[in-house]
Amino acid sequence: MILETYGSLEEKEKFFGNNENMVYYKRVDTSKKLKEALKKIEKTRGGWATNLVLVIRGVSEAKYKLYTSAQREWMTNEWWLQGITFPEFVGRLLDHIKTDFIKKYFQSMGVSINHLLLLSFLQHYRAPSPLLDFTTDPNIALFFALEHMQGISYGSQDIENYFSIYTILMDKSRSWDVRFSYALEKIMQERREDKKNGQLYKNETPTTFGLAEVLNWLPNKDIRGSGLCKQPILFLTNPSDTHPGMPMYLSWSNPNIIAQKGCFLLNTHEKQPLEKRFLEEKEREELIYAALYCLDIHKSLAPYIREKYLKSKGITKESIYPDFNAIANDAYEAFKRNPTAKISLADLPDSKD
Repeated sequence: MILETYGSLEEKEKFFGNNENMVYYKRVDTSKKLKEALKKIEKTRGGWATNLVLVIRGVSEAKYKLYTSAQREWMTNEWWLQGITFPEFVGRLLDHIKTDFIKKYFQSMGVSINHLLLLSFLQHYRAPSPLLDFTTDPNIALFFALEHMQGISYGSQDIENYFSIYTILMDKSRSWDVRFSYALEKIMQERREDKKNGQLYKNETPTTFGLAEVLNWLPNKDIRGSGLCKQPILFLTNPSDTHPGMPMYLSWSNPNIIAQKGCFLLNTHEKQPLEKRFLEEKEREELIYAALYCLDIHKSLAPYIREKYLKSKGITKESIYPDFNAIANDAYEAFKRNPTAKISLADLPDSKD
């Protein structure tokens, strides 16, 4: 099965130009327009109440729809012909990633093996997942848009000569960690009330009543609320910015998501891209976004972007994809350049992030 794409800029503008549904579109083909658009993004990032956060995604080709990697694999390989449902497809990937090494590695750091953690691992290490990467840094989004961008295609449809930036204004108070933390507090309050009434739970902590299982991809009939595959679109904030009530042992962190100032949107639908789900679910109470904005940028601006927005800010492949071997080697090389120097935290390369 061939994935659907946008056939022209006009088709895309018609879809995203639906302002009544808080979906917006803009085309950029000059450096002046680009500066104006990025200034608007920066203003939006800092100009809203604390419960709103702007998340940004860069896409290398404007024609691509916002499918997850799991959707792309599911549809292009037509796995349903083998009698495998989409939830089963993702569930089996999760089963295969639960190796003894993975379990021991995370448990050694006090992190419980949970499916959000494993989905994050799959997503950031080039395996299919139902997660879409976003970042809170527009310059990092530009890096990803240019990373695998094809060159200008002369004589082809205009859309072939554009890449995309998507921004979504999220309601942070409805992110998964906040909702989970409130649910956890409710459970703990019920336990405290039970204890007052003489029903004792000896040595009980949140880990003893299956919180990690609530994060399972497939539902468990014995655990109320389990089954991520049954959830609507979910927003997962950066692990370093979760609600204080979210247990640390249920983290979904990894080195890449921290370096990329990343966050996720979970799309559990087997075929519908994210933008289509947004429009169709606008009136649903579960909807967790305030506005969706598409910016299509001409590829001829790529050299200008690399110089002004990436190189000048130190955004490189090395900073986006941390290599622990390189980090360790760089530390030793820095020492050798000036063995007697005294180093403070302010002197480190990423101290100003």
